[in-house]
Amino acid sequence: MLLVLTYFSKAVIAADPLYDDDHPELVGAMVRKYLKFDRFSRALIAIPMRDKTTRALARKLINYLRENGLQLNEQGEEVFKDDWRETEEGGIKFWWSIWGWAIPWTAR
Repeated sequence: MLLVLTYFSKAVIAADPLYDDDHPELVGAMVRKYLKFDRFSRALIAIPMRDKTTRALARKLINYLRENGLQLNEQGEEVFKDDWRETEEGGIKFWWSIWGWAIPWTAR
């Protein structure tokens, strides 16, 4: 897991942060605590979609972020090499997302 942050940061990055049932709330709480509350601040979260458990944890994180004042600004999927296992496709699909505060000046 990679977490890059400084107190009240304009950018928070979490890569591969979900391994256990309590991680979605912990990651969401970290974003809420450290992401500066302004219209330019963003959180980048990348989650490898290894299995249905990881997908369920990702849905829990999405719900937590939305219920706690953040909005999904952009998302996509990329294939990367996974250090956990080899795949026939040469990598594993990662879902990435960029979040910002759901406040009037950032609403789409």
